[in-house]
Amino acid sequence: MFTAEDDKSSKVSYKFDADQIKGTTRGRGGLLLMAYTCAKCETKQARTFSKESYEKGVVLVRCEGCDKLHLIADNLGWFRDEKVNI
Repeated sequence: MFTAEDDKSSKVSYKFDADQIKGTTRGRGGLLLMAYTCAKCETKQARTFSKESYEKGVVLVRCEGCDKLHLIADNLGWFRDEKVNI
């Protein structure tokens, strides 16, 4: 089970089996795991991505519930004029 705290300091719990977590299984420098709830459709999901992509590249994740793209990291300035990471 994954537990995270939101900005209001209330706990939000996520429970996923390994086969429910989508994303890469390899990455130079390691992997990062993110569990989140889509703000549009409230679908809970988990994704993995490489640490290198998060720190030096662009990371977008697509919601399985509504197909919305979520911008997680933009270190190349593709979507904004400055670097953005959540």
